[in-house]
Amino acid sequence: MVTTQIDGLLTIKEVREVVRLGRSTIYREMDAGRFPRPLTLGARSVRWRAADIRQWIADGPKRTATSMQAPSEDELANLAVGR
Repeated sequence: MVTTQIDGLLTIKEVREVVRLGRSTIYREMDAGRFPRPLTLGARSVRWRAADIRQWIADGPKRTATSMQAPSEDELANLAVGR
């Protein structure tokens, strides 16, 4: 079993490793209000609080069960035609 200790501030790479989600999914979930937002440290530098990620992990199964559903057939059709 691999365990990751998280503490302090995390980069997007570290967040991805911990939560096992891709970058696009993380930002999509943030836009939907279902994932913690990072701190802005500079023009091109953001970091997530480890405590926020730990809390999201603790709360996650309840929250992501509906947010991570597979797309419906209609949604897939819309994606296929570029709508």
